[in-house]
Amino acid sequence: MKKLAGLIVGAMALLVVSAAPARAQVWASAAFTLQEWNSDPADSMGFALDFGGVIHKTSKTAGALYVDFSYNSFQDFDENDLGFVGGFREFFMVHKRVMPYVHVSTGLMRWSVPDFDISSNDWTIGFGAGVQFPITDMFGVKVQYDWWKPWEDGDWNGHIGRWSFGGTYTWGGGK
Repeated sequence: MKKLAGLIVGAMALLVVSAAPARAQVWASAAFTLQEWNSDPADSMGFALDFGGVIHKTSKTAGALYVDFSYNSFQDFDENDLGFVGGFREFFMVHKRVMPYVHVSTGLMRWSVPDFDISSNDWTIGFGAGVQFPITDMFGVKVQYDWWKPWEDGDWNGHIGRWSFGGTYTWGGGK
């Protein structure tokens, strides 16, 4: 299963890099995360790294492909979650100081509970929304919420919610 996860991550990264033209706008972001399972209180903390590239842009919107890698650890019990997702993100009001966006994603959620020696790789589908606040042309801060539905043991099982708070570094493409 580790090979499958590596292939998925590699394919998503290659897709983002190859889809963006040479002068396209790209970004990298890092965020602190709070994750919940089935609307339980968010007792899982971690971090996320997000990479992407704009594939189309108008005067008011921009569409992008992105990949998201995350790690979260639950505090109440010994569970660790690794997320590898990617998809399409649409930004609105791209030249304003408040830039909302929405996205759809699919990928893999790897969870493990070492105390009980159990783990699983669950395919997920989901969506999310956020707001980015550009501080300069290259740096901004963002807040984001993601909602995923995992496929576990042959069934759509519960849902995962995640809040992210972080910074974004953007380069290329100009305005």
